[in-house]
Amino acid sequence: MNLIKLEANRRTALFSWLFVCVLVAACITLGVFQYRWISAVSVTAREHMSVGLRANLARVSRDFNNEIATAANVLARFPRARDGEARDGR
Repeated sequence: MNLIKLEANRRTALFSWLFVCVLVAACITLGVFQYRWISAVSVTAREHMSVGLRANLARVSRDFNNEIATAANVLARFPRARDGEARDGR
């Protein structure tokens, strides 16, 4: 009877260790996948932010050019002062 209990205990211990090894392997595998996924998400987020930055910079550039063009048009409407008039205040 003791021999049967000893064999049952060995099986239980073997299955327990096997289960622990499977859990460790699963954790390692999931850790590797998580590392890769986080890396992929980081690259995607960086690309998304870069596209957004380019779009915002293009908008700012366009707005700045429009403001300069508007100011140039306003200044172009005024008649030019002759050199002598501008200095003398006439």
